[in-house]
Amino acid sequence: MLRNFRRERIELRVGDPYPERRPGFENSDGRNVGGRAVARAQSKTDEKKEEKQPRTHVGRSFDAPAVVYWPQMIRLTYCAVALSFVLAGCGGPASLSPGTPPVAGSVPLTSSRWIPTAGESIQIQYDGKLDLSVDAAIYDLDMFDTKASVVRKLHDMGRKALCYISVGTWEKWRPDAGKFPKSVIGNKDGHWAGERWLDIRQTSILEPIMTARYQLCKQKGFDGIDPDNIAGYQSKTGFPLTASEQLTYDEWVATEAHNLGLTVDQKNDNNQIKDLVNYFDFGVDEQCFVQGWCKQLTAYTNNNRLVVDIEYTNQMTRTRFLDKVCPSDANYKLTPILKKLELTAWIVTCPSS
Repeated sequence: MLRNFRRERIELRVGDPYPERRPGFENSDGRNVGGRAVARAQSKTDEKKEEKQPRTHVGRSFDAPAVVYWPQMIRLTYCAVALSFVLAGCGGPASLSPGTPPVAGSVPLTSSRWIPTAGESIQIQYDGKLDLSVDAAIYDLDMFDTKASVVRKLHDMGRKALCYISVGTWEKWRPDAGKFPKSVIGNKDGHWAGERWLDIRQTSILEPIMTARYQLCKQKGFDGIDPDNIAGYQSKTGFPLTASEQLTYDEWVATEAHNLGLTVDQKNDNNQIKDLVNYFDFGVDEQCFVQGWCKQLTAYTNNNRLVVDIEYTNQMTRTRFLDKVCPSDANYKLTPILKKLELTAWIVTCPSS
């Protein structure tokens, strides 16, 4: 998200900042592709039906340190003088950023869960025939459209897999779309046909649905979750959402992922980084270089946690990406990638230093 600007202004500048959200059809590799064309081909009948709907106001694994069994007195003494080291006897999970005081109610980052570190390579693909030849430690794929066999293959190749899920919008092409009552479905999200904002205040309805999605992600073998649309309060959702209400929902989004042993990233919403960094494991942003707020993401990288900066070809040439973005992002320890809006296998990465 562009700081201090509403989302609709971003769309006017750069097109839809969330190109990954679209319906698709299944290819031979078991993934849905060509969704962009499908979205544009939504029938007029479907659009009329939607208009009648009332608007309501309602890489690499982090290796866990070995557990050391000290005598009682030695253990207590050690914990008192070395708070930066992790010992099971100290009570509480290991922290990746021991110098940072815990935040009340926050979920600690534990060594038992894989957390991607700053600088790890990543490939993001939601469209087109899946290409596993891209040299990346992490693959970010659509959760519904990706089969468990694909995730197993990635693991066999020594890679990690993230599942993309929209936690803030209703997508009518999803298999669980019928579980969302009309009371939680709001305004259209940008120009994407069949996608509408959710009333994230109605947690008693949304949380069970999202938990089921998380569980499916876990069952397929994914290592983490890439949750999208966590900043609806900045958009015209049809609901009077506040920053505080959004923060409460986003904290649950992260906490529930951790309850299942899954890592989870903060997708955009830089305005709340200072709070969300205490809940999410790493960051994924879109166009922070173009928008001019990459420095804010050091809240993650300063603690050796991955931040992916996705720049798009509609705003960035390959030459400018290599000459400008790569050295700039290196100053903040970000992992920049250049992608086409369709988010196919096509990718440009920075040269290794």
